[in-house]
Amino acid sequence: MELAIVVNNLSIGQLSYLISKQAKNKNIIVFSKESYTMNLNNGFSVLSAFEFLNYKGKNVIATDIESCKVVVSNPAIEKFYFYVWDLEWMRLESFDYEEMSDVYRNEKSILVSRSERHALAIEQAWNKKSLIIEDFDIDKIIGDKNVKINI
Repeated sequence: MELAIVVNNLSIGQLSYLISKQAKNKNIIVFSKESYTMNLNNGFSVLSAFEFLNYKGKNVIATDIESCKVVVSNPAIEKFYFYVWDLEWMRLESFDYEEMSDVYRNEKSILVSRSERHALAIEQAWNKKSLIIEDFDIDKIIGDKNVKINI
């Protein structure tokens, strides 16, 4: 099964580590909005987020506000997972409620939180429930039988 993960950047950090750790025996393509700086032997392909506009796969995970906007702009993607890695809206200098609402309440996205506290904050801020899956566990994210993606 092919899986596309769209990130704002793939810098050295916990999310990049978790993607690399789970890449074995999975066909993962990472689309990164910013330059790629990790080790070349990470076990997955890395392409520019610009190339995601032509992507037609079924299993897609966005990981932040910017990557979510990239996924939404692809007309071939009917549903996708938005794994809320970070509660970014809480630290924005300029907060545009309508813009953030378009991201977090988008009908194409299935929200996935990394903790119960994140899920509670998301539900209180955006009035939308989210799945709770810790540690970016790809098998649990795309393996949820209650969620139908692009079928």
